[in-house]
Amino acid sequence: VADAGPLRLSGKRIGLTAVVLAVLLPALLPTLEPFPLFDFGVGSGRGKGNNSISISNPIVSLRGELSLPGNAEVLSYTTSDNLPRYLRTYALDIFDGQQWTMAGPSGLPEDRISRGPLPPPPGQGREVPATSVTTRITVSRALRNLEFLPLPYPPSRVEIEGDWRPDRDTLMVFSTENTAEGTTYTVVSDEPRPTAERLRSAASPPQQIIDRYLQLPRNLPREVRDLAVRETGGERNHYEQAIRLQEFFTSKGGFVYTLAAQGHDGQALTDFLIRNKAGYCEQFAASMAVLARVLGIPARVAVGYTGGSRSGDRWQVRTHDSHAWPELYFEGTGWLRFEPTPAGLTGQGSATV
Repeated sequence: VADAGPLRLSGKRIGLTAVVLAVLLPALLPTLEPFPLFDFGVGSGRGKGNNSISISNPIVSLRGELSLPGNAEVLSYTTSDNLPRYLRTYALDIFDGQQWTMAGPSGLPEDRISRGPLPPPPGQGREVPATSVTTRITVSRALRNLEFLPLPYPPSRVEIEGDWRPDRDTLMVFSTENTAEGTTYTVVSDEPRPTAERLRSAASPPQQIIDRYLQLPRNLPREVRDLAVRETGGERNHYEQAIRLQEFFTSKGGFVYTLAAQGHDGQALTDFLIRNKAGYCEQFAASMAVLARVLGIPARVAVGYTGGSRSGDRWQVRTHDSHAWPELYFEGTGWLRFEPTPAGLTGQGSATV
């Protein structure tokens, strides 16, 4: 049932004061609080005309949208194969033991999407079969100040008016001059279709991937490290380990889905994994990414939306479809989505493994 109440959404409206992020230089992003805040308010303003961008805390915004009493439409889309797609907005790559953050994206002038295809997806080789899918997305006019585009991964071409640029490392697409509210844009994505055998035989990742996506704090609790090894049954193959981790969260570990849980700092991580085993997508995504890194699998946390639900000839995405999930890296294939959050009536309904 459509929400009949007033629609108040914002791409950067919830939680902490926004910080300014330089486009061409690395910069500090907002802290992702271990205990999310619930006060609503717009960030510190936009940096138009000076190659800067103001963004909010993605995890705080995620919790805020999932907790809204109404369930308003955020966007709708169609796909060339009529199948739903997760739409990623942010990729968080830094875990310091207390919070997940992300390195500042870099948008080079020569990479403007109006000039042609996006840079190739990191790690995805040409020998891997891929399916080309075209997605046409219409963003609600009420989703204000959206400066990062929700996109199926990995995008290879985006058609949208304005000055939008991809970050080469993550393929997040953002703008310092434009926002996406009320906009319709088209995305072509070349989705890898690797076999299980190809993933089992994947080569070691390059050093730059290891250095960035395997970092863990030295004080990560020992019981968390032991859990990663124990629940993967001594498997040494990264693909099999990833599958075991996903099954641990979705079917074998006794986890339950609830919005009452808070945080993913060191203590909250241990409580979630070993003691209470209750949380929502923030805890599931953050925890699987940490356990994957313990096992030597490069991992990051994606924030965006699930595929939503069918509405006539379109897919409709609402605030309660806001989501976080882990992406794991396999050399030759690149980054793949995994889904540790329970789905269906007892979980986040529109999540899919």
